[in-house]
Amino acid sequence: MSKHIKKRIKNKHQHHEEVLQKQIEEEVKAKYVGLRKHHEEVFRKQIEEELFAEISVQMTKYLKRIDYLVGGNNELASMLKSAENRCRELEENLTQWREGCVPIPNATADCIILEDSVSIDQGLENF
Repeated sequence: MSKHIKKRIKNKHQHHEEVLQKQIEEEVKAKYVGLRKHHEEVFRKQIEEELFAEISVQMTKYLKRIDYLVGGNNELASMLKSAENRCRELEENLTQWREGCVPIPNATADCIILEDSVSIDQGLENF
């Protein structure tokens, strides 16, 4: 065989090897891209499920907290209503008690001298 034929055969083999290598690389890339897309979809679904589960847990906690706070608010509202009713009753009683009293101006009331408790006790004995 001549050098020219050997060189030609060598070039043909090299060309076939390059073509086969490119085909293999393309097949590997295609499989890789397909696997990559598949894995991305699987991972995306896993992440969505984990996030949904975490959000569900947080929402449950928040709903429980809201229910607790609403219950506390309702309890405080009922306590406030009962306190307001008690204040109205006391105001009515005070108004009835004041009807028998004579109003004294503050300046006059400041000048009134109160007796000692000892003399009051003695006064009650005499009464």
